[in-house]
Amino acid sequence: IALTAEGCKKAILPNIAQLTRGIMGFFGDPHHRVRYAAIHCVGQFATDFPGSFQKKAGSAVVPALVQAVSDTSSAERLRCCAAKSIQAFSDGGACKAALLTPHLQQLLEAMFQLIEIGTIATKENCLTAVSSISTVVEDAFEPYYDHFMPLLIKVLQIEATEENATLRGRAIECIGFLGGSVQRAKFDPYVQPIMEGLVAMLNQGNSPTNVDREYVMQGCVRICEALKQDFAPYMQHVLPHIFKALTAKEVRAGEDDDGGKVDDGMTEVSTTLGQVIGINTAAIQEKVAATDTLLQFIIFLDEAFLPYANDSYMALCPCVAHAIIPQVRSSSAAAMPSLLRLTVSALKANNQPMATGQELFCTMLDLLLDATKKETDEDTRGTLAQAMCEVSQIAYESGGDNETTRTGFNTPVIGVKAQDLPKFMGAVIPLLKESVKRRTRAFTKAEKNVDYDAEAQEEIEALTRQEFQFCVSLIEVIGCMIKSHGPSFLPYFETILAPFVNELMTNQIPSVRQVGVCFIDDIVEFGGPEAAKYIPVVVDHLLVASSDNDNQLRQAAVYGIGIFTEFGGAAFEPYVQKSLEVLVQGTQHWIAKTAEDPSHYMATNNSISAIMKLTRQYPQIAQPQQCWPLVMSWLPLNVRQGDLLEARVVHKVFVEELAQNNVHLMGQNFANLSQVVAILGGILVGPNSGDEELEDYYEEYADDDDVELFDEKTKGAMKQLFLSLGQNCGPQLLAIVNQLPPAYQESIKKLCA
Repeated sequence: IALTAEGCKKAILPNIAQLTRGIMGFFGDPHHRVRYAAIHCVGQFATDFPGSFQKKAGSAVVPALVQAVSDTSSAERLRCCAAKSIQAFSDGGACKAALLTPHLQQLLEAMFQLIEIGTIATKENCLTAVSSISTVVEDAFEPYYDHFMPLLIKVLQIEATEENATLRGRAIECIGFLGGSVQRAKFDPYVQPIMEGLVAMLNQGNSPTNVDREYVMQGCVRICEALKQDFAPYMQHVLPHIFKALTAKEVRAGEDDDGGKVDDGMTEVSTTLGQVIGINTAAIQEKVAATDTLLQFIIFLDEAFLPYANDSYMALCPCVAHAIIPQVRSSSAAAMPSLLRLTVSALKANNQPMATGQELFCTMLDLLLDATKKETDEDTRGTLAQAMCEVSQIAYESGGDNETTRTGFNTPVIGVKAQDLPKFMGAVIPLLKESVKRRTRAFTKAEKNVDYDAEAQEEIEALTRQEFQFCVSLIEVIGCMIKSHGPSFLPYFETILAPFVNELMTNQIPSVRQVGVCFIDDIVEFGGPEAAKYIPVVVDHLLVASSDNDNQLRQAAVYGIGIFTEFGGAAFEPYVQKSLEVLVQGTQHWIAKTAEDPSHYMATNNSISAIMKLTRQYPQIAQPQQCWPLVMSWLPLNVRQGDLLEARVVHKVFVEELAQNNVHLMGQNFANLSQVVAILGGILVGPNSGDEELEDYYEEYADDDDVELFDEKTKGAMKQLFLSLGQNCGPQLLAIVNQLPPAYQESIKKLCA
């Protein structure tokens, strides 16, 4: 079962709780091998079903694993297996602290004992488990910190041998994690001696007895995460080793004139043409670790990394362009936005000219575009595009925040200049076209496949998701150009972008048409009043897409109808009635199909928002007496799987209309008061996941507990509304509130306090 779990996810995940209960029955089996297999299986489930497993089985699994690791009558190998399963359970951010804290003392006492008396392998696994546990329980670890830190120092001080090199590396790793889990005052006394030891280890030559440099670097990263900007003084000792790894030669090619001897760490292979290819696998591994490590230092140090930003950029550029391993190219590209952000922030803080920031932005964009054009690895291509997207967003937001503008930002101080728009769009559009070609080839191949089945369909869907995410990043690159230049972008749209958009809009593949719709949405939203002239040309395409079975295409289309409503004016008015009919019909259809396809909520929230905008903007056409009650029947938009940002927009309008005494919502003589109060209570409580099936479908949303369905302005308006309702119909309001679920009552009382 443990071996097949990952490959049988679809069959096992819906039954994971029941299956786990059955497996845990073998924790007490008389034979130790059976107990071992059962404990191992539970750990494998935690690895293969992160989030789902912890949620559905965690309350039963944790006490059983804690008991297994604490059982001194069991063989050490069994206890070590339980420690590894606990590590898997608590790793990766999927475990909630509430699952571990009730058992923390017993668990850590067992770990402490095993680290003290266990074999080297057991000590290693327990140290890793303690690292993971500390990241989950955070401050709750503090009472045990003074016991563990001296133990870890003791492990570090044992005689260095080849046998215990990994053990000492795990201790370094654990020290870093513990430092980040407690208050700075607790960790500070240990920092200097620990860092002195780590720097000494970094400066040691390669030897089997030395701790692997990757452990030392990761220990430094974790300590940096704890110290943040106060770690900066140690960077002078750490960075030279990172830069050395980044510039190491990965491959050497030459004539076979030395008998294949290896003298530079290369593993050599002779080709049939007499050429020797040398591959330095150690250098490749170090380069992978170095790029990942450097990215983390940039993130944790933030502005304190600025003195090293230029050298880091120069070291990373060749890695983006030429590194052999995709992971190196990805990590190097992922660091670029942070380096640009640091540079722009520093220039603004010191009131310096932005020429340096502008030059860095343009060279970064050129570098990333060129690398993306040549990239063959699908995941790396996506990372490069995402880096371009983030770099473009940083440039667009470089003017600073401004709540009075639609976008929330001032005019950018760096970005693509008007004279460079043809150049950069001319580089991005071919990348989008190549993505379209890849999808077209895949769909054509699928159509010709006589054995097309569910597995082939999954492959197509996976490719579609990957390519669309790639396109979304590139759309945003051009979108930032559109938003930055506003109405002055229209000539470039008509001459460069519009012909490509026409191709996209007529493509048979939904995800391709969606790209075209996104461009139309942006140009109408940010292109100024003149952009409304495109609405009659494209509105029928968007209405057809608004009824499409592809929910992502539908989301882009219905969002576009909302944009047309806001900015279309007279150009859109002839299409209001038809738009309302299409949107209402589609919304009702998909809400009725929730159990069958819960993925519709993102599109449905945008559809409801567009209907509300139409009703508000065109009351003479929309028949408010029918539309407002219909919209209210769909509120609140509190299903976690929906577009929660658009839900905020809808709730804001709803509260504004109530404050303006919209009789179609409140009803004559407060006839709809119960419904209104229930909706407001749902808005205040926040998002839910609907039902268990939806929890499974969107497990990745499970940790978004702090998402709110309203902004501060709406919150204040809701408070005023409740106070006003209390004055006008106090006893009735109190009776209604008292009938609501406890969470609703508590939220309303907290708001009005």
